[in-house]
Amino acid sequence: MTYAHVGSFQTQPGKRDAVVEILTRLNPDLVGAGCLLYEVGTRDGEPDTVYAMEL
Repeated sequence: MTYAHVGSFQTQPGKRDAVVEILTRLNPDLVGAGCLLYEVGTRDGEPDTVYAMEL
């Protein structure tokens, strides 16, 4: 059975892009754990929020 996890979190002010950079690095452990999809996103109107989805 496949599960999806979707969430968002707040970063410290001005640190969103640094957090996105870390989260989007290739991570072989995700593949090894069975992760089929890992997406990270942002919204222009929310400068300190990061969205993530894992399948």
